[in-house]
Amino acid sequence: MIDNIQIRINEFTGTFINCQKVNENQNVIYFKLFGKFGSSLTITQNKARQVVNILGSIRKWYFGQFSLLDLKQKDFSNAIDRLAKSLEIPLSEIKNVTVHVCEIGLNIRTSTPCKTIIPLVVNYSNLKRYNYENETVGFIGTHKELRIYDKIQQLIDWKRDNTLIKKKSFGMLKEKGYHFLRIEFELNNISEYIKDSFQKNISINFIINNYDTLYLFWSKEISKILISNGFNYDHIKNQKEFALAVGIDSIGFSKFKTELLTRCSSKTINGLKTSRSKANAELISLVKKYPLKNKYDLSKFRIDIAKTLIRNREKDASISLPVLLRNLWG
Repeated sequence: MIDNIQIRINEFTGTFINCQKVNENQNVIYFKLFGKFGSSLTITQNKARQVVNILGSIRKWYFGQFSLLDLKQKDFSNAIDRLAKSLEIPLSEIKNVTVHVCEIGLNIRTSTPCKTIIPLVVNYSNLKRYNYENETVGFIGTHKELRIYDKIQQLIDWKRDNTLIKKKSFGMLKEKGYHFLRIEFELNNISEYIKDSFQKNISINFIINNYDTLYLFWSKEISKILISNGFNYDHIKNQKEFALAVGIDSIGFSKFKTELLTRCSSKTINGLKTSRSKANAELISLVKKYPLKNKYDLSKFRIDIAKTLIRNREKDASISLPVLLRNLWG
């Protein structure tokens, strides 16, 4: 669940004896802290103050670059324990720090190749869409970004000379029909999205003790993702709906939505917001109402995710499966 992370220790009491110094300038010393399987975290030390920043993928640092495993609650707790020991600081020192930037994600085994699914992801929470061929699609906002990509292909494309055997292994997985879609959210200020009733900021300790809140956030956001595989025109009887469907099929959901919302008008700002919100809701409802049958659609997408959550539940007691499934279907 937890992946990339950025934290700051304001009164660092440890050492860098287990770190590798990689750079230094007038104000900052840069270190790499390597994990058991070769992946590293970046650590910076402010010379003038005892301030240390730690950033990078805690998941890769703990499991290795080429692992498909996600950090469950116990794994994350163990990773933090290992990090404290590596830096020779009390566990309480790192558990009490505030988490600033954080990635929350899961690898989803899908019933269909990722390159088929990714172009079908057309909308998420009104954020701006971008894509890289058929390997990545994303939606970016001011403080939040959603990325969906082919995890196996990412590992195959990883540019390191000593990983040829591993790359071939992942290539064989794809050939045998094992497809893994990575769905992750990057939050620039996690406290805006995951609330602590007692504190304004979110600490490492809060995340460990309330790991279920990450799953709750993730599943609620997943329910806002829209998959569009085309329209079953035989079932569309309403003339307006038919025209909207033709427009979406002609130029794509994102472009058609932008043009439609641009044409909305009202005498007041609030009226314009209402008009655009209504138009957007109509488009989303249309896509959900008339999908093509016998093709990968929103229902199959959610079923793939549900199967992953069910498998993870066996190893992660923090998962409240009924709540997550209810969130998933909105």
